[in-house]
Amino acid sequence: VVFSIGANDLEFGPVLGKCIKSVFDCFNGYETIPDPLAAGGTATIPDFVLRRRAKMPENYAKVAAWLTAAGVQPQRTYSLSYPDSTHLDAPGQEFCGTGPALMSNAEWEWMFHNVATPLDDNFRTASATHGWKYVDGAGEAFRAHGYCSAEPWITSLSDSFGEEIWTPAGAFHPNDRGYDWYRDAIYARMRADLYQGDTPRPAEGVQSGAPTTTSSA
Repeated sequence: VVFSIGANDLEFGPVLGKCIKSVFDCFNGYETIPDPLAAGGTATIPDFVLRRRAKMPENYAKVAAWLTAAGVQPQRTYSLSYPDSTHLDAPGQEFCGTGPALMSNAEWEWMFHNVATPLDDNFRTASATHGWKYVDGAGEAFRAHGYCSAEPWITSLSDSFGEEIWTPAGAFHPNDRGYDWYRDAIYARMRADLYQGDTPRPAEGVQSGAPTTTSSA
């Protein structure tokens, strides 16, 4: 099993939509979002995100239980680190600024520290807790290829509406170049587990050497 999970639990899409549409910086308390977990039914963007971050360990424990119930062994489960779409490759400007995503530099920075980084940290911790093999490095690899970079590895809103699926649903996911990185990273991790040099490793739980036959009368 190869998977990444957590962004939808954080409700990344609705949060991102609010930040794109907000007149002021979305994290400053002026913007609210419907929140069934809040006492009044609405919450500021930071409170909305914090409530969902707090539930992530519980959600990952449920995923681990489902995998175990399905007979999937943890050592055969590969969890994928999340990409960082917030950075810009231009010298002197670390984070994206106001531009194609319609968010301010401060909003991009807030998304990095409060959404993207905690999401990846929680998934890394859950992987260690539940014995999943974490394929690390996406954040660092994508950092020079963020949404606003000259060579993005992230699908833009315009690409999602145009070349992709004619909805915003494809935006902020990796594009073809981004998925090329994931392909190579998954292959490298799996090959290291399956081979020692060019020699296949024995299956886990099976001793190497000549096969043996057992009989009983």
